[in-house]
Amino acid sequence: MSPIFQGMRSSYLAAVVVVCAAGTAQGADEPLDLMVDKPDVVAQVQVGALLKSPGFKQLASDKPEINAKLDEPLGKKTKLTMRDLKSVFVSAVTSKQEFAVVITTSKDIGPDDVTPDEGATKEAVGDYEVYVQADDKAVCLIDERTVMMAPTAVLKAILKRDDDAETTDEFEAVWEEVDDEQPVYVVATLGPLMQQAGAALPPNFPLAPPVLQKIKSGTLSAGLEAGVEIALDLDCTDAETAMQLKSLIDVVVQTQAGAATTPPPIKSLLGGIKAGTDEEFLTIDIKAGIDVLVTLGMMGTTVPGGAAPPPAPPKP
Repeated sequence: MSPIFQGMRSSYLAAVVVVCAAGTAQGADEPLDLMVDKPDVVAQVQVGALLKSPGFKQLASDKPEINAKLDEPLGKKTKLTMRDLKSVFVSAVTSKQEFAVVITTSKDIGPDDVTPDEGATKEAVGDYEVYVQADDKAVCLIDERTVMMAPTAVLKAILKRDDDAETTDEFEAVWEEVDDEQPVYVVATLGPLMQQAGAALPPNFPLAPPVLQKIKSGTLSAGLEAGVEIALDLDCTDAETAMQLKSLIDVVVQTQAGAATTPPPIKSLLGGIKAGTDEEFLTIDIKAGIDVLVTLGMMGTTVPGGAAPPPAPPKP
């Protein structure tokens, strides 16, 4: 695998970003010409901004090993570290398993920084050199501060395209609503995904598949200012569905927070979850202190254990 992507995959920062986690409202750094056509998911992480945020600085202070990880080279042939990354931008068509990952850096990079360690073949696509890996993923150095990885056929199609990616009106409308001032954001149209998720629900799940399948789209934004701050907005088609989902969230939070087996850090996290509705839209805001994040990381705890399953939500 390309050193820069291998390093990203194994880095501690990637785990922190997951904890945080992402038209015409897009930020200036988004490589719209390097997206897949008609994406249903787009995500961006402003790595540089995230590392400079007060919350991340506190996290690194509480866990000094993070700083050591940030200074480690991302691969055997590169001197690049996580501190040299400016942003990571992902676009995908989930139904086709097509995706493109674009990384921008704050310093110039060369072929050694992106060339896979072994087993790759070099091909020319227009003015670009593409390195095709054994797993049929390809890497291309777009310019001295931009590198892209995608399935080989997807990457070649993007490089041969003359303009920005094609997007649907539905996706554009959702993208306009996301808070792209935050260092992490995700935009998604969820129709097909919710259809699949609804069909896979167990028989005793407290939410009927038709309710879940009404979730049409969503945006997520996250930051690390005073602490972890996450905002999730979902279009639930109608007000009744939004209220039913809110009721389920309220029941789950109250049940787990009141369970004797729920660890105190989890209870603290649950106390920072607030759900609300505005007609057909469901909003979920999550706020937690950095100390809670550090404690959860030390515990290796992600979900409460031993608590009773939540009852079905009351009918609105």
